[in-house]
Amino acid sequence: MTRFFFWLNTACLVLLCSQTHAIAVAGHVIMVKGDVIARDDQGQQRPLSRRDPVYDSDTILTGDDSRLQIRFIDKGLLALKANSELSIRSYRQPDPDQQDDGDILMKLVEGGFRTLTGTIGKGNKEAYKVETPVGSIGIRGTMYSVWFSNRELLAGVWNGGIQLDGPQGSTSLGDGADYDFGRFTGTGFEGLLTPPAQLETASTAATPLTAEKAQDKQSALAEPATPALDNSDGASHLPQPLPNPIDKEPDAATQTTLIGNGQMDSLQYGQLISSAGNQPGGVMYDGSEQPVFTQQQLSGLTLTRFDGPADPSVTPPAVANVNWGIWNGSAEQPIRQYNSEGQLINEIHEPLLWLTANPASSLDVFGINGSLSFYSEGGAQPGLINGEAVNDLTVFGGFDVNLANGRVNDGNLTAAYGDDYWYARFAGQLNSSGSDFQITGGNHGEATLNLDQSTITGILVAPQEPGSVPGFAGGFQLIDQLDNSAAGLFAWPGRIDSGLPTSDNPEPQR
Repeated sequence: MTRFFFWLNTACLVLLCSQTHAIAVAGHVIMVKGDVIARDDQGQQRPLSRRDPVYDSDTILTGDDSRLQIRFIDKGLLALKANSELSIRSYRQPDPDQQDDGDILMKLVEGGFRTLTGTIGKGNKEAYKVETPVGSIGIRGTMYSVWFSNRELLAGVWNGGIQLDGPQGSTSLGDGADYDFGRFTGTGFEGLLTPPAQLETASTAATPLTAEKAQDKQSALAEPATPALDNSDGASHLPQPLPNPIDKEPDAATQTTLIGNGQMDSLQYGQLISSAGNQPGGVMYDGSEQPVFTQQQLSGLTLTRFDGPADPSVTPPAVANVNWGIWNGSAEQPIRQYNSEGQLINEIHEPLLWLTANPASSLDVFGINGSLSFYSEGGAQPGLINGEAVNDLTVFGGFDVNLANGRVNDGNLTAAYGDDYWYARFAGQLNSSGSDFQITGGNHGEATLNLDQSTITGILVAPQEPGSVPGFAGGFQLIDQLDNSAAGLFAWPGRIDSGLPTSDNPEPQR
């Protein structure tokens, strides 16, 4: 009999609030694997499935090879590991009318979790507390992991900081502290250089220490560990690992307002491509059906817009939350660029590709371990061949991204126009602001690519439904050594498994 069913048939420690209160929804399940049970404060049990509510009086139990992800009412996320028991004692939103900051109180009885905290506790840090058998955890706005077993608590901070208060005093991890990882017992604290195996997953692997920083840490280890550590402001001594390529606040991509531009208050990711190259930036909507693109120049903000129609024959992209098209700029109907004061500063008399996308937030990749793969077999879509607009460019390829550090090593892209093929290999970094890709090789027929002028850029795209895998969208311009060019857009669906074609043969199977 598994340990999970042993829990169900023996007496468990149930922590009840000393005062009764109305049961309220604390969050909803966004992913469940294996045997997961919620037990209310009356001892009634129910299995949990995706989209099920979780209440502020539930105790959650996971069995062998089981796990659960919860999205809480304040947009916090929690991934509960196998063989864990977590009691939710209170989860209340703030009430401005009552000058109430809300509160979160949870109890980790056994096992562990990884969490990205939400809005509760960001203003008043005292409003958030997680109790454990060796002390209580407070936060300073963070992503952290804990694991408790055999009277020992392991903790690690991936972003922000935590403080553990126990019988031996107060100990901090993360921002401003000496360590990002530590071991807590009933007798004291031990700082750790690297995350313990119980905490580390492929999505939270630590960035390797440099030799200098490793030496600093070894010196720190030689000093006696004290229950209370100095927690002055400043960056953590350990390099902060990147838990996923997106580290901005949830929904930040749609909350930026440019003052002085009327109703332009919805900022998304934008990509403009012309014969002059890629111009990634933002995109706003001012009530018209056409987007308005923004680029931050040395001289200030530049707005690019087109008063003519978008090409109606453009095939929709394969990824949700992405739109694209062609602006057929000409001398008779140019694409116009303005400064932030509304003054015309430039006109474009040539076709220009455009793409808009809703960027993914940290919530969209939270809980995904290892790597994401993006791959597409292609289809007819807008493009530019030697600066001339076409609607039947086929773009296919893909890449893997390591979510632990945002690294891309194996990207490949092919653009086919009739029997004319362009092929590029690329590598680089995917981060919160987009991508930093370098084209490492490729060809156009017999001609090699001009690596200094060819470019590929893009971003992770928010999935259509919570819990789904993000996509990737962007644009490219490939230029060969004879100054021929191909430019286009691409939107590739994401998937959790890895493995891509590695052949240098760019032609698709027919």
